[in-house]
Amino acid sequence: MSNKESTSPSFFRRTVHAARGWRRSLRYTRLRTMTAIRNRIRRWRKYQIDYILFPLGGSLPERAAPRRGFIERRLPLPSPPLSLQTINANFRRVADADNVKGVVLVFLGFSADLATLQNLRKSIQRLRDAGKTVVVYTPHLNMSHYFVATAADRIIAPLSAEFTAVGLSADVMHYKKALDRVGVQGDVIRVSPYKTAFNQFVEAEITPEEREQIDWLLDDRYDFLTAAMAEGRGMAQAQLQALIDGAPYGAGAAHELGLIDDVAYDDQLAHLLGGDNGKRARIFSMNRAQKQMLQKVRRTTRDYIGVVSIEGPIMHGTGGGRLPLPVPFLDGRVSADRPLSRLLRSVEREADMAALIIHVDSGGGDAFASDVIYREVKRLAQKKPVLVYMGDTAASGGYYIAAAGDHIMCRELTLTGSIGVIIGRLSFSELMDRLGVQYTGLTRGANAGLYSDPAPLQPAQRHVLESRLLENYRQFLDVVAAGREMTRDALEPLCGGRVWTGRQAQAHALVDSCGDFVDALQQARQLAGLPMNDEIDVPVYNFYPTSSGYTLPRPADDEKEDDSAETMLNLALRLWGQDIQLLAEGRPQYMLPFKIRWR
Repeated sequence: MSNKESTSPSFFRRTVHAARGWRRSLRYTRLRTMTAIRNRIRRWRKYQIDYILFPLGGSLPERAAPRRGFIERRLPLPSPPLSLQTINANFRRVADADNVKGVVLVFLGFSADLATLQNLRKSIQRLRDAGKTVVVYTPHLNMSHYFVATAADRIIAPLSAEFTAVGLSADVMHYKKALDRVGVQGDVIRVSPYKTAFNQFVEAEITPEEREQIDWLLDDRYDFLTAAMAEGRGMAQAQLQALIDGAPYGAGAAHELGLIDDVAYDDQLAHLLGGDNGKRARIFSMNRAQKQMLQKVRRTTRDYIGVVSIEGPIMHGTGGGRLPLPVPFLDGRVSADRPLSRLLRSVEREADMAALIIHVDSGGGDAFASDVIYREVKRLAQKKPVLVYMGDTAASGGYYIAAAGDHIMCRELTLTGSIGVIIGRLSFSELMDRLGVQYTGLTRGANAGLYSDPAPLQPAQRHVLESRLLENYRQFLDVVAAGREMTRDALEPLCGGRVWTGRQAQAHALVDSCGDFVDALQQARQLAGLPMNDEIDVPVYNFYPTSSGYTLPRPADDEKEDDSAETMLNLALRLWGQDIQLLAEGRPQYMLPFKIRWR
């Protein structure tokens, strides 16, 4: 267990835990016996599986969606997206099966960001390390798909496929001149020129700082991607970069250049993978294969690791969750402080939770909401080990929250940092004049119209907002300095809104390590003092917010009090909401300024 402070369980709770342990031991013995019998029968029947087929595609969220409720299961809703959690669980079962040669991965089209695809690539490499052969069949050969495919032993593409991995790009658009034409003016106050979240509204073209920042992100990501792909194909990095510069290529040319291994259609896979003797490979679906696969049983611990995800824009209020239906222009992910605070306060009372992983995939948002969530994570970290795992993005408000963790882990391609504050608002007074709209504001108080007046900011108003922004920025720096055990002087060159890749952040000591979620689980086990033996499983439970009601936090001096709080293990309802484009109305924002796309 962790060396953190913990509650002293009552006699009743100790008795319940002992009974659970006895039942768990009995269940393990029975499962081990039944599995041994099944394995003996399958070996006697000489079951052999050449390959198991896995179709992969979509957004690939890190954690599986919550189980749908009774009504949702009876509605014609689309299937939830395939998660990396599910993929890793299936790959582990394949790795455990001695009678399975390997897998065939069919790429159906990814819509995930680079750090997520890096996790998928790591899962493939882990499967190969277990001695399995990995074959990729893909009609897609762009930068993202090829990055993942190069982790495999063999890449197969149909004749009509085209190699279109031509590099990375960042598209920057500015709307100031267009807004000037319609009579709209943007007012932005920021901590430094590197905090560029609202540049598109107040700058006519890209600024030197904006260009410099995007350049170092593109350089580092492109270097990492091409190095990984070159290693996967057994080439020198410079050679692969030269081939990328000459792209696109047809599938035949890509084969001749050594970029792929075979040109074939999916109906030819069984013959192609069967070898030169004309034998057809046995390719099974996972559902069919598991009736013949050899299995491995691991003993499970009573203590478990909890996971709470903070995804999408961070906002103040009660909204959040995922949309159950695909709505155009809406991603369906928002993290609101009220339901997350309630969730974290409930998770805090879970006696058997040995450690908590905070999965952050957010470019930030409302400064107040970020601070409220940070406070709850910090409180929880005083009682149990908390590891923060960064997804594709954990920047600005997302990094603010991460600073509360005992250990921060990210991927090399994660976008993080952006430590800074920005305040922005749009002024519509000139547009209203052109449209003939007469606005009259009657106020009491010198700054009563600060957030509602359509006119541009006056010097006195700007001074008020600048003072508020500097206060927020100092608070941000204090949080990071305390969490990372760094001085203000050491932090300053890394802050001011500067965005970093994960490996740049690690070099600057803004994160502790790089790895995927499986690595994060291992690190959490170590922090909690749980067994590190691969023969022992530590359960992992995802917690989801189900209510925005208020839960009183446990007082700091109430550590010894026995509390029979409702368990969080059965939380299954999802929080409905919609992805909201954060509108800056004079409120301080911890926001990431941009995204990078591949070609």
